[in-house]
Amino acid sequence: MVNGNGCFAGCQMITAGEWLGLFATRTTVPLAQISGYGIVIAYNAIAGGVMVLMRYTTAIERDELAYVCLEEVRLWPGCESVVSVGVLGVSPDRFNLRIVDYGKAPPKLADRALRAIEREKLRSYHLKPAERA
Repeated sequence: MVNGNGCFAGCQMITAGEWLGLFATRTTVPLAQISGYGIVIAYNAIAGGVMVLMRYTTAIERDELAYVCLEEVRLWPGCESVVSVGVLGVSPDRFNLRIVDYGKAPPKLADRALRAIEREKLRSYHLKPAERA
């Protein structure tokens, strides 16, 4: 599985400058994501091979994530009256955010704010597994 360069089969060793250059161009296409480990397998057209990218995230509980997201949504102009945000766990490293009660905030504006916050939080956090009783 690992070749003489220390890479996975089909991968190439590249310099740090080339590595940064690959991300400056939009040639990296995600192929798969290994759930729970933050590992993304991607194909890069310039390098001509498969790359494994590590993504480190912090574990956070569902209630704490909902509270943090609600506070950030309320900072957006026009969204000060949003009452509650819900967190839906799709997989261990993926979640969706939804506004449960908009209050007097325009739904289109509040949803737009929450989408931006969701993208930011997905880069930083993953949900802690629920404790079984």
